[in-house]
Amino acid sequence: DSLVEEEVEKKGVGMNEVAIHGGGRDSIAVLLDVWVESRYLTTISGDGVIVSTATGSTAYSMACGGPVVYPECDALCLTPIAPRSLSFRPVLFPSSSLLRIAPSLHNRNPSLVASLDGRHTFTLTPESILSLQVSPHPVPLVCRNGSLPDWITSLKERLNWGTS
Repeated sequence: DSLVEEEVEKKGVGMNEVAIHGGGRDSIAVLLDVWVESRYLTTISGDGVIVSTATGSTAYSMACGGPVVYPECDALCLTPIAPRSLSFRPVLFPSSSLLRIAPSLHNRNPSLVASLDGRHTFTLTPESILSLQVSPHPVPLVCRNGSLPDWITSLKERLNWGTS
């Protein structure tokens, strides 16, 4: 499979995740082709796919079976949404990776959308190609000293781990 890009640019920035899915109520599986850098990886058949950062790993991605990623791990997580194949599992890539996702030539779902952090939604056409990568401009966060609990303690409390 080859990836041919057409210069139609819509840019968006998300902090947590990008979800690509069938936007309508159709139960038709979404078929999406995925490339890592310039290498074809797979065609996803399912309800869609999520690409998340470590920050977004505890949201929609986790609800779909994706891993919880430690905040200091620079990674992108590719998580399927209700895949039609048991062999497709979440995959972690280095944050330096460029992921490209496009509707497969065999996709029959007419209502594909991409959602950034569940807020900004873009309608995709059969010719759309999403290029996803970590921004070279990190988001600075300002916190009072001691205002954020330890990540591991917070994770244990929120997921009720280590309780009887």
